Amino acid sequence: MFKKVTACLSIFFMLLAGAFVLDRQNSGTAGPADGDPTFQIQQAGAVEAEEKRPRVFAPREYVKIVSPE
Repeated sequence: MFKKVTACLSIFFMLLAGAFVLDRQNSGTAGPADGDPTFQIQQAGAVEAEEKRPRVFAPREYVKIVSPE
């Protein structure tokens, strides 16, 4: 039982330390290099993506297979 608890705690603290390290690495500022905190995001092909999206509630065709008797 002691080995299981030790293993669980070590995995937990290892994941916690990894998350802390990754959070510290990703906490940098995002933006242009000139110091302006605003920037624009352009989406290419946004209209095409909406047209190609399948309809969720489209009617479906079902085929009934009847075995010959």
